[in-house]
Parts: sequence; C-alpha cells; structure tokens
Amino acid sequence: MTNLRQGAWINSADGRFALIDEHANWAKRPGNLESIGLPTSVWETIRDIPNDYGGENRKRILLAVMSAGGIRIRGHGNVVVFEFTCDSKVALPACRDVLREIAGQLTLCRFNNLSASKTVEVTYDSFLSQVENAGDVDWPTQ
Repeated sequence: MTNLRQGAWINSADGRFALIDEHANWAKRPGNLESIGLPTSVWETIRDIPNDYGGENRKRILLAVMSAGGIRIRGHGNVVVFEFTCDSKVALPACRDVLREIAGQLTLCRFNNLSASKTVEVTYDSFLSQVENAGDVDWPTQ
C-alpha cells in the first residue's frame, strides 16, 4: 500500500486480497470479486445498484460484499482501518496476512466489527502477538 493510503478488499476465508481504487466501484466490476474468491452471486446482487458515493446505495454495496466474507481495508496515513461483518475469529487471521505485507511494527491498526459494534485499535506488533499467541484479540467496546 502506497503511503498506507491505498484500499483493498480481502477474502476473510483465505486472505486473498486485491488493491482497489474505490471499494464500491471495484466490487461492481465484472470478475473482481471472483478474483479474490468471493461468490459470483454477490456481484449479481450489487451490479445494478448505482454507487452514490457516500450514500445509502454505496453502503448497501459495501455491506453486501462484507456479508459474503469481504473485509474492507483503507489506509489513512499512519492508520490502517479494517471493516467487516463476519466473526472476528475468521477476519483477524485474514487481516494479519495482509498486514504482513504492508505494515511496519508501529503501524496503527483499527478493526471495526460492524455486526458486533465493536472496535479495537492496536499497533501491528501488539496485534500480531495477541493473534499469534492467544488466537484472539480482546474486543473492548469503543
């Protein structure tokens, strides 16, 4: 990720990911979701929804991809934000795999489990030790 400002979609099941331009537009392009292993049915669900850039339609598109196991990631300078709706025990290992490729030890990582309404913010090195050693991250409500 260039200067940690790039975005990506991650498949929570196996960690496959693709760097993207804009999350909703990328997801709506034929073949993109399938390239990271998400089902064709997701694209069929969202392909005719117009992207209203910040409105309810965009939210519907993003949530449809997330409900199929997609994890949304966007770099914001020194913070990388992950958003997902699947179980955190499934999502976190997939996030770990992407972070191995893009993050430094002190990169700040914010994980938003939208279905559980929980957020945790940790540095990459702290996240790694929690996931590698304990297999889970303590999810305080923020």
